Amino acid sequence: MHRDIKLENVVVSAIGGSVLTVKLANFASAPTLLRTKGYMAPEIRPKKLYDHSIDIWSLGITKHTVLIGKVPSNGKLTIYRLSPVGKDFLMQMLQKDPQTAKQLLGHFWFMDHSTLTQFVKLLLSICQEKALIRKSLMSCHLT
Repeated sequence: MHRDIKLENVVVSAIGGSVLTVKLANFASAPTLLRTKGYMAPEIRPKKLYDHSIDIWSLGITKHTVLIGKVPSNGKLTIYRLSPVGKDFLMQMLQKDPQTAKQLLGHFWFMDHSTLTQFVKLLLSICQEKALIRKSLMSCHLT
């Protein structure tokens, strides 16, 4: 379990200019109680026992953030802008008892190569934009 999946902990890299790789970073917080509120699965809040499905919830929130441009506020999703297949996939991820990762891997949204490629490219552009912002902020602090 990662326990803190969010856009800031996603690393996207281009290998050889054509193959994109998506990785999770910051596993240091995994065994601790540090969580990012907007990304936490409902099972965590009441301090109940939970399993790896909390990461599926966080991935769903991350997907919403990438596609819509913001974390859902007060648990309200902005899904009207998504395709029916995208809505279905997201809603399956954001259930208190979400589909298993194995079931989600078989979902049409995940299986459609062009849709998945577009999503990863969007994710890459967001990560690059955030890196440029961080770089410019660091240079402001250094000068």
